[in-house]
Amino acid sequence: MDSLLANGRHSAMDVGLLLSGLSVLRARYRNWITHQEAEDYGLTDNFHFSRQFRGEPFLKCLARHEHYLFMHLGVQQGMRILEVGCGTGARCRELAQFADVTVVGIDTDEGNIQQARRYATMAGLSARVQFIQMGTNGECDALSDDSFDAAFSVESIAAFSQFDVVCAQISRVLRPGTKFACYTWCMTNVWDAESAEHSKARHRIQDTIRPGGDLVNVPPMSVAQSTVESAGFQVEHFEDLATRPDDVRWYNVLEKADRDHWQRPLSGAWWITGSSTSSLRNPAARAILQAGKAKLFSPMVLIVARRL
Repeated sequence: MDSLLANGRHSAMDVGLLLSGLSVLRARYRNWITHQEAEDYGLTDNFHFSRQFRGEPFLKCLARHEHYLFMHLGVQQGMRILEVGCGTGARCRELAQFADVTVVGIDTDEGNIQQARRYATMAGLSARVQFIQMGTNGECDALSDDSFDAAFSVESIAAFSQFDVVCAQISRVLRPGTKFACYTWCMTNVWDAESAEHSKARHRIQDTIRPGGDLVNVPPMSVAQSTVESAGFQVEHFEDLATRPDDVRWYNVLEKADRDHWQRPLSGAWWITGSSTSSLRNPAARAILQAGKAKLFSPMVLIVARRL
């Protein structure tokens, strides 16, 4: 650069423009890499599984999957909505912007709550999005009875060993007649409790995600439905979306990672947060992949229930 200026072939303005252009190119390259990694490996702070159509970008799949859930809640402007297991708040921010509502996100992880608050401030949403840490068993005494117009959760309830306690808490804070909708992990109707191989598949998921399996709850579909009903809900829609005839299966992102020998870690999912690269991530993802391909496990059992 200096030599070019010295021989008079380029002005300082030319060099400034050149440097500015290089900066833009670098930023675009970084953004492309980040976007491409998200498409290929699910690298996002809002990772969850979803239905996927051929040629559809991964991040678009996530958004569509979330909006489908929001649709079942009957979201209207001005509502106060609760998310259980909010992570770093991506879905709360999306819903607040998408539907002009107030959203409260709760999560057991203090680091997630702090990060979610920072992201909300950066997005200018602090007035409409709030984040509160909840207890490890699903309790959240900071929330008042009958104080929400709707509640939802995306693959987070499995993180609590006491599914019934979480459902009871959600029922407590919802106003009568309002809805709770979630995607939750379940063993499918193909899964047979009497089968030793099927039982191994379930334990493999539990034991590789939380040692001993005592903090992961992956109930059979029938148990999930009855638990929600026992908490004071009337189930209006119950469906395993994984059974729909999609060209691209929900575990496609795991298959890609498996083909590449797990060279790049998945990120942003509660079940791998804080794990080392070898002791947890690959066994957990492989256990989910194997059970999913065998149709024994689904991460997208849709439950829509009305508070009685």
